[in-house]
Amino acid sequence: MIAESSQAARHGGCFPPESTVLSESGSVKKLSELTVGDRIQSMDSQGRLVFSPVLLFLDRDLTEERDFVQLQSADGASVTMTASHLIYTVASQDLLEDVDVDLMNGQLQSNSLHSGENSSAEEEDRLLDQMMANATMDRFGTRLKATFASKVQIGDWIVSTGPDGRPKPQRVVGVSAVTQRGVLAPLTEEGTLVVDQVVVSCYAVIDDQAIAHWAFAPVRLLNNVHKSLVHFWRALSWWNHDRRESTSSIPVRISVEARSTSESASKPPTLVGIHWYAKMLYRIARFVLPSHLVFN
Repeated sequence: MIAESSQAARHGGCFPPESTVLSESGSVKKLSELTVGDRIQSMDSQGRLVFSPVLLFLDRDLTEERDFVQLQSADGASVTMTASHLIYTVASQDLLEDVDVDLMNGQLQSNSLHSGENSSAEEEDRLLDQMMANATMDRFGTRLKATFASKVQIGDWIVSTGPDGRPKPQRVVGVSAVTQRGVLAPLTEEGTLVVDQVVVSCYAVIDDQAIAHWAFAPVRLLNNVHKSLVHFWRALSWWNHDRRESTSSIPVRISVEARSTSESASKPPTLVGIHWYAKMLYRIARFVLPSHLVFN
């Protein structure tokens, strides 16, 4: 844990390059194939699956070896991330109150218990499975919490998209430690992404999705400004092209070059290593946030 804490301080959280995401075109891409500007599957603040553009990489290094936590769910999904990365979970203990309510309402059938009586661990698990089998985001979404991967335990619930592409709760049935080469951490506009069919956060180190997402607001603002300027420049270039096409070949050449330049500018080059803004935020967080909100 000391080694991972040191890694988190230097790099934040990320995924191995073989992890996959779903692009808007319907193709499955490895993270190592992902580029800035690609639109990939994410989850919005209402719990709906959407496609969100990649704004930048918080960390990207295909040569570095890193320790990861690997989580397996009951539906066969498996996601791998660093211990300091945030993943959406629901703890089993937080769902027992819902079990009691459903027992009282007759929506669950207990083999050996009535509401209000102490239950065995086996019966609790059976009732949780029964309750969550047909649960929707409307039902359990309010209990979702982004938490460090290192805190996820067998029996907790994560969100998997599954074969039908809809977000559903799945019980964690395996937690293991692995070491792999290569690290990537894409940041989307939504601040979330679906990696290997599991809904996760884009953020790490800070144990609060809302604070982390707010801290990266300047990145989203600059991205929107950049897109607006690119669109404006393209429109101006096309206007110049249409206006001067019949009078001179030189302005046409300039216009074509301008369009080419603006198109290449719309996808900034992908940098290697941790992004300077993320590095700055991680350092600031250790001074201004309570210790329980910062991974250590």
